[in-house]
Amino acid sequence: MNFAIGNTEYYNSLGFDTTHWRKSLDGTQLVVHYDTIQFLADESEVTIYRHDDEAFREVMMSEEWTEHVEEE
Repeated sequence: MNFAIGNTEYYNSLGFDTTHWRKSLDGTQLVVHYDTIQFLADESEVTIYRHDDEAFREVMMSEEWTEHVEEE
């Protein structure tokens, strides 16, 4: 399974309803199954990752995507 990460405005410009898509914490980026967008999206506008790619895990666990809570 592949995922695509791209700019929220770009996906919206393609006509997708992104209301329930996973967004980065600041809302500027979205992640979606690549199969959902593959026929409409320009691959130069998105970054594609395999689900088991370590780089994908690192992106999704980054401060841009995951709120880190300090343990007391």
